[in-house]
Amino acid sequence: MLQKIGTSYLIDATGTGSGKLDDGQRNITMTILYYGDNIAMVEALSAMFYDYLQLARINGEWKIVNVLWVMNPDAPKR
Repeated sequence: MLQKIGTSYLIDATGTGSGKLDDGQRNITMTILYYGDNIAMVEALSAMFYDYLQLARINGEWKIVNVLWVMNPDAPKR
């Protein structure tokens, strides 16, 4: 199911430690799927999530514009 989640929800979830693992358990890999002058697409896979980030260069700085993510089906139980 697709849901829209706002910035404040994500900040609150991060603040409460939701999805947090110890450094040795995170197993993060990042792959640049596309890189252009002003846009990019990045895949970030971790022990907890599969994330696909859309980025744009705005005023000379890279910003995350959108993220699609799903829980890793093999994520450690918390």
